[in-house]
Amino acid sequence: KQIIAIIRMNDANVYYHLTPVSMASNVSTVHIIRPMPQRSALVIRNSQYYEITCKNKLLQLLQIGFLGIKLGKRPEVKAIISFFSFPYGFIALIVGWLTRKPVHLGYVGSDWGRYCQSWYGIILNILMNRAQLITVTGKSTKQEMVRKKYNPEKIFHLPHSIDINAYKDIPPERRG
Repeated sequence: KQIIAIIRMNDANVYYHLTPVSMASNVSTVHIIRPMPQRSALVIRNSQYYEITCKNKLLQLLQIGFLGIKLGKRPEVKAIISFFSFPYGFIALIVGWLTRKPVHLGYVGSDWGRYCQSWYGIILNILMNRAQLITVTGKSTKQEMVRKKYNPEKIFHLPHSIDINAYKDIPPERRG
């Protein structure tokens, strides 16, 4: 299976969020569509990188959408991933709707609340209800989404965490 990732994150965050996806046994390729160059040596296995270089923001967003649709029409592409709502999650939702592919939206921190309270929040909330999967890093964000009538069966709490017990026997000066 192939997956499309429509995102704007720095290289480290792209690597952090998409490497687990690329390692899934049923994922053969992650198509990464980003409006910025890859500058680091962090490489995600099984990925194809598409840099959108247009300087005009509106044209850049349209190019991202058209490329997402072009890739999304491929039968081997099974899903679309995005993080944050606007504008990239919004584009991912439109691409998913037009190509009939499921969409995952991921939220970090309180970003969801900020987006939903903005001028485009009403439209965004309507579109977000079309997402097949939503992940959040905080339990309170999930609870707030459920209060706002999002389907709790679509929302999963995936905290960003580390196992502090792994550092228990390491002297403080050697912890990195």
